[in-house]
Amino acid sequence: MKKKMSWGAMLKREWPLHVMLLPAIILLIVFSYLPMVGIVISFQDFVPSGGMKGFFTSQWVGLDNFKYIFGMKGFWQIYSMDIVGFHS
Repeated sequence: MKKKMSWGAMLKREWPLHVMLLPAIILLIVFSYLPMVGIVISFQDFVPSGGMKGFFTSQWVGLDNFKYIFGMKGFWQIYSMDIVGFHS
C-alpha cells in the first residue's frame, strides 16, 4: 500500500509540471479575463486619468455611451466601411 504524500512533498516533486502550466494560465488570464475590464468600462463614465481608482469609482451610465456613439453623424457609414473593408 502506498503512503500518502503531503502537499509540500508533492509540489516539490512535481514543480516542473506546474511551471509548464504557467504559460497556459497566463494566456487564459490575458485573453479571457482582462477583456472583461474593457466591457465594464464601456458601461461607465470612465476617466482614464483616474487609473484603477477611476475604474472602481466611475459612475455607472448603462447604455448611454452606446446611444451616443450610434447617434453620431456618419457612424453607420464608417461602420459599414469597416465591415466591408473599404477605406478611401
